[in-house]
Amino acid sequence: SVGNTSWTAGDLSTSFTLTTAAAPSSIVLSSVNSGTNTGAQSADNQGSLIKVTLKDSAGNAALPGSNEAIVLSSSSSTGTFAKGAAPTTGAAATVALSSTDFTNGVAYVHAYDTTAGTATVTAAGNGLLSSIPTTNTNITFAATSTAAAVTVGLPSTTTTGYADYAAGTPNDLKKYASTALSSHTLRVSYDNSAGTSAFKTRLTVTDTSGKITGIATGEYSLLVSIAAGDKYADVAIPATLSNGNSFRVEALTSATTNYTSGLYAMLVEGQTRAATTITLTPSVIASAPKATNTIRALVKDQFGSALANSIVAVSVAGRNPSVVTTNLLTDSTGYVSYTLTDGGTVAVNDTVTFTGGDANNAATAKSASINYSAVAVSTVSVTGGASADVAPAKTWSPISSGDIGAGTTGAVAFTATVKDANGNLLAGVPVTFTVDKGLILKTSTIDYTTVYTGADGTAVTYAFNWITEKQTVTATAGGKTGTGYANWRSETAS
Repeated sequence: SVGNTSWTAGDLSTSFTLTTAAAPSSIVLSSVNSGTNTGAQSADNQGSLIKVTLKDSAGNAALPGSNEAIVLSSSSSTGTFAKGAAPTTGAAATVALSSTDFTNGVAYVHAYDTTAGTATVTAAGNGLLSSIPTTNTNITFAATSTAAAVTVGLPSTTTTGYADYAAGTPNDLKKYASTALSSHTLRVSYDNSAGTSAFKTRLTVTDTSGKITGIATGEYSLLVSIAAGDKYADVAIPATLSNGNSFRVEALTSATTNYTSGLYAMLVEGQTRAATTITLTPSVIASAPKATNTIRALVKDQFGSALANSIVAVSVAGRNPSVVTTNLLTDSTGYVSYTLTDGGTVAVNDTVTFTGGDANNAATAKSASINYSAVAVSTVSVTGGASADVAPAKTWSPISSGDIGAGTTGAVAFTATVKDANGNLLAGVPVTFTVDKGLILKTSTIDYTTVYTGADGTAVTYAFNWITEKQTVTATAGGKTGTGYANWRSETAS
């Protein structure tokens, strides 16, 4: 027979696979926080969290065997250790790690010290592992200041990536965090503007989901220093939070006691990004019948960030009801573009609806109106560049040696103003720009060859050129045209 792991009648041989665990040959120490506060072990003080990794000669995870252990000690006579995710008792001058303390070759140890200074933590083999090379890492301990409580929150400059979170631990400052973030900057505030020395405090971090430290519910106390004359310090917490993953921080209300609610504690939980808002450009279009119109939609998530590769359903109702719902995918900048050519004959307008996620996600639906009218554009005027020159005056534009196209730098802006026969400004009218020389600007997100007038009846484009000459810019809307000019030449920077 084939595939047996025991002999049966008729077999000449059998085979099986045996995997052996190699002996540990190296120890790696890595501290989650190499700086922490002084103080003995307590529920409020978790000191420095040290990750202890054992590897065999091939670099694979290894475990201590029977009568083998890894012992950690400190160069400081007041240093102590405790093992586990968040121990509150049992700290001792040394700690021995056996096979039961390791998972996939990794164990965790907390280091404490009541004396300020830098202590060297050494890991050495014990028992039958006494020949394994020792290794060490340095931990800096500093005393916290005795002062009023600090507050914890996000920097005022953080405008995207986070959203309000109503659930969670009562009274915490709670935030949802985008799963796209790999680090979280928290602001620790205390008015030390009148201070003559740094104000030092701590944050005790609870890694609820293990995304910071690698161990779920792991805790450590992070030293935070606010310089004299400052009112805050920013702290980076590295963590990529999947949906539902979280971490929590607690600040001090005194030199020794954590404050566990209000603005002194903060909970951050990951949340999957989803289409939440859609912005349409333009949202109202005045169009001639049979014309082709393009609408751009910017999709953002609940954190205010542009959402790439997101489905957007587009439907049309009104003058062109036979147009089927179309699913589009946002580009890397969160945009989709939809073009509709009028083929209707009855109604006078179309409602074009963009819905994030799918056609049934009404919460994100936004609509644009296309109003078809025989009322013609009467005038198109163009300003910008040298358009307003009166001879013999001549306005020059410098030829740019930079990277035109990545932005508007180096290009010349031209503004087209569109009016009807009564002199009324027309909003939502597509204006097409062309040049006889050079090019109209097109960036990664905006094509300035067709721009819709805004509420003020104007549309702005950008033109550029590479050689010394006069450039004519023509704006066309509703069959009417207007022209502007630019004079280009090379100029030496002063």
